Amino acid sequence: MRTRLALRIWAIGLTVGLSIAAAWPALVAPVLAALGFQEARLLQAPDGVLFVVDEGVRYRVTPRPATEAELGAIPEGPPLATGLLAPPPSPAPLAAPGPPVVEPTSELGLSREAPIPLGAICACTIDRAGQISRFDVSVVRVLRDAYPFLQQGNRFNRPAAEGNTYIGVLVSQAYISGPEDQAYTILPTDVRGASATERLRDPSAVINPGPRLEGDVYPGGAVTGWVFFELPANEPAVMVWQSSFLGERGVWFALQ
Repeated sequence: MRTRLALRIWAIGLTVGLSIAAAWPALVAPVLAALGFQEARLLQAPDGVLFVVDEGVRYRVTPRPATEAELGAIPEGPPLATGLLAPPPSPAPLAAPGPPVVEPTSELGLSREAPIPLGAICACTIDRAGQISRFDVSVVRVLRDAYPFLQQGNRFNRPAAEGNTYIGVLVSQAYISGPEDQAYTILPTDVRGASATERLRDPSAVINPGPRLEGDVYPGGAVTGWVFFELPANEPAVMVWQSSFLGERGVWFALQ
């Protein structure tokens, strides 16, 4: 260890001269950092002798004089705190918070009057003949007037009835955990839509431009796809997942 540090000190001495001892920290910090001295300290004895202290051992430093040309070729950074040989490491950037994950309760998610808000993920579970499967279900995007999108997908899609509109819902369903040897079949009919006063409606029988909300998935798999509901225009809308699954209450999602 001391041999390694001695070699590093020797390299420092070949880099910076006595004439720049006063500006030592700002000028040699990049070199010292590259040599592994991020946590070392620079000390000056009362008689002017310089020491580098690293891992509890001090080493005498003898800088080499440098010319103006050499100094001019080295960009100068901001002054460092007394005794430091290199800037402190930058703090790691904080990760952006992800969407909130909600476990449905009677207060949120398990009633039409208190749907899970847009942007949240439901940690939903279903009982498959005594075996629990966990899914992360979320509404990724809502098109309040989806007819132009349907027309782009297929010109034979007919407009909604007078007073109604097509609402497009992009749903994500990720299979988090469950029986490893059994695939789960995701279908558009797993969800139904309604306005504030309307009865539940199955997905509309339109030609879906895709991707469709369907597929067979094992734990670790996911499906993201569109479903479309014909509902009264200009009314708040909701969607319910697994409302008819045997022995399981539906989970409600807001669509605005």
